[in-house]
Amino acid sequence: VWHVANTYRDSSTHRLLDTAENLGHTIEADMANRARMLQAFAAEADTADVWQLDKWLTLTGLTQDSVLIVLPKDGQSQLVSGRPLHTRYIPKGLLDEAMRTNVPVFSQLYFHGDQPRVAMAVRTSPTSDNVLVLATTPQQLISAAQDNDHQQGVLIAVTDGTGRIVARSVQGDRFVGTPVPDWQK
Repeated sequence: VWHVANTYRDSSTHRLLDTAENLGHTIEADMANRARMLQAFAAEADTADVWQLDKWLTLTGLTQDSVLIVLPKDGQSQLVSGRPLHTRYIPKGLLDEAMRTNVPVFSQLYFHGDQPRVAMAVRTSPTSDNVLVLATTPQQLISAAQDNDHQQGVLIAVTDGTGRIVARSVQGDRFVGTPVPDWQK
């Protein structure tokens, strides 16, 4: 009985770890796909007008609580689409990192007023001094962890790099922005 119990526990642990790894890959792939879509559009963003920015938000389904901003490296807003958002609410360092790395850069969770936000920034081209920033709600950016009713008994939580919950499968709106218990451990 003891050996059967140990085998069952080990099997359950492996299944849980496999499930967590697969869900992690799914969420990362979802975010990477959104980043690729933004990169593809960024090539046109230098010459885009507000109508084109709005159209891209509509076509990608990110119209609710989302904004696209084309910013030069000095951070002064050039083109803004979606809901009004002053550029000072874009996390510090996001533009510099996007300019330096030439790859999509994601922010930590931050708040605009009392609303949680996540931003993604991409350089419009390798030689351009402009960055295209998508600022949106965590629910819009990380949809794979939301409302997973089919995952009975499984709680999915996505955190930022500081241990704050960005998305959660159960009562996500209630817990977004709260620190994960025992994050330091």
